[in-house]
Amino acid sequence: MVPLPFRFRSRSRSLVPWATARTRAIQTLLLAVVAFQWSGCGSPSAGGGTDAGTGGGAAFHVDINLTTGLITFPNKYTGWSVGGGSATNFVAYPSGWSVGGGSATNFIAVPPGWAVGGGSATNFVAYAPGWSVGGGSATNFVAVPPGWTVGGGSTANFIAYPALPGWSAGGGSATNFTALPPGWSTGGGSATNFIAVPPGWSVGGGSATNFVGYPSGQGWTVGGGSATNFTALPPGWSAGGGSATNFVAVPPGWSVGGGSATNFVTYPGPSVTTIQVKFDDPGWLGLLKALQDSASYPEEALADAVMYALLNLRAKSPHRVEAPAGEW
Repeated sequence: MVPLPFRFRSRSRSLVPWATARTRAIQTLLLAVVAFQWSGCGSPSAGGGTDAGTGGGAAFHVDINLTTGLITFPNKYTGWSVGGGSATNFVAYPSGWSVGGGSATNFIAVPPGWAVGGGSATNFVAYAPGWSVGGGSATNFVAVPPGWTVGGGSTANFIAYPALPGWSAGGGSATNFTALPPGWSTGGGSATNFIAVPPGWSVGGGSATNFVGYPSGQGWTVGGGSATNFTALPPGWSAGGGSATNFVAVPPGWSVGGGSATNFVTYPGPSVTTIQVKFDDPGWLGLLKALQDSASYPEEALADAVMYALLNLRAKSPHRVEAPAGEW
């Protein structure tokens, strides 16, 4: 209970009994109202707007931090399963989500209320209410939020990014395109993959496999292996999976599922109270920050968009390297 910003004081010790009783009644009523609001009941943040990781009371917030390279928010997800199939790909998904797509192309994790688009000849994607599907059947389909545009090309890949000044498609048609926020540069190489790199960040990995981005001076390392794939590892994280299929970055308390014949996936265990998300292509941080800055999405809906991007990064064959920013 927080202290009240004021106290009732009697201006005179000669108050008549009925006045004293009324004063005490008003004080009791106000104390009850403050206690009611402080508990979360009847407050604007109640009913899903409280921070599940702090026992309620604090507003749910998604923190997208270009200094640490991490996206963090309270863990509102439970009941995790692994769906899909060994003939195509595995995906992890929490309770309330579903698995969409098909065995002839790809399976995807679908948040509640989202629809599935695309096609079996190319790939399936999910999209939120008010979003659309762009790209093309000869290359790939992408989910397109309102106010975004589709870039890239049919010879490599299509990506979606905000139709705002300074945004562009980086990379090249011989390898891949990636969403490039204003002031960022393109890293990687044409023989392997291109990624979007924020100012002051480093690029690791190698030209024989894949390149990844990570923040300098934050204790990150690069895990995985040159025969399969590299993945960036924040402090305390480990590389899971296997050299015959793919390596994934595993935060503390997360589990690894899937299979060695297809792909490995990772998802939070029951002890995880705060979700931590990172991407090998940092351009995803820029895209998701643009969604947040648009002020068009509640923070919990933004968290679903973050998890949708994370869970489906390897839904497209051959699953080894994460999808470039904007290919979702």
